[in-house]
Amino acid sequence: MKNDYFKILFEEHKENNLPDLNYSTIIDEMIDSGQFSGINNAYRYYQSKNFELALQEIEKAIITNARNPFLFQFRANIKEEQSDFQSAIIDYKNALRIGQDWYSIYNQIAICFTYLKNFSQALKAYDIAIQLKNNLINENIDESNMSYLNNGVVMRVDFERIYANRANVKLSLGDYEGCLDDIKISVHYNENYSTPYFIAGLLFEKVNQKKECFEALNRAKELGHPQAERAIKHFFG
Repeated sequence: MKNDYFKILFEEHKENNLPDLNYSTIIDEMIDSGQFSGINNAYRYYQSKNFELALQEIEKAIITNARNPFLFQFRANIKEEQSDFQSAIIDYKNALRIGQDWYSIYNQIAICFTYLKNFSQALKAYDIAIQLKNNLINENIDESNMSYLNNGVVMRVDFERIYANRANVKLSLGDYEGCLDDIKISVHYNENYSTPYFIAGLLFEKVNQKKECFEALNRAKELGHPQAERAIKHFFG
């Protein structure tokens, strides 16, 4: 079953008989081989936005431990920071090939596809991310103690963000009903998150509901959305 999601998105199979990888075991191996100091250096470079030096350190680590999906995820995140979204997708794909399906990887792939305006692939990736995150809930796995970002790797994403981003993709695909459904779900998870209101404003503008458009954009502005005020000026002068 774990290979199905990869096949749905990329229309190819992952490696057969993948081991059940344990990140703590991988980190122990990195410490024993001396790689962990290199990762620490890479993370310091990443935090200071010296992405080229961070990439050099990660690539050294990959040469000696190419079965560590964490390294590919880290490199993919840096590629995202550099707006090299196609290369980021390749690295996320490599992480999935050798590791386990984890919803945040598919979420990041969806974001990359969105920036590349490949909305149909972005939608597939968001669908998978939501399914995998729901699987955690069904298995009573608690994410609350997990950090959102772990040494340059996105590990946790809240539902309201995933649904709001999927709503944006559905808006781009012209699925207005589906867009509105996802907006409502996002607001259900966090009524103080500004993005679903902003997307609702764009949706209402598309269908010429000016009053609703203004109200949604104004709510997004009140909640601090960085683009809401500019959108209000653009649509209403």
